[in-house]
Amino acid sequence: MQLKQQYNAAAELSTVAAQRHSAAARTHSECARSAVREHGTYKRKQTIKKLTTKKKRNTINVQVEE
Repeated sequence: MQLKQQYNAAAELSTVAAQRHSAAARTHSECARSAVREHGTYKRKQTIKKLTTKKKRNTINVQVEE
């Protein structure tokens, strides 16, 4: 009986995780579509974003070391 309860709990958790994942994927695809609509491409915007975040991280590290 306890094993069945554990199985049901695990199944419920995986269902919730799957729903959250699909919601995140939906948001991501909407964002990508709007980026393509506005800028013609999606990748260029993404690489710019990555570079800026790396710069920010480096400056934070430098400040901590000083």
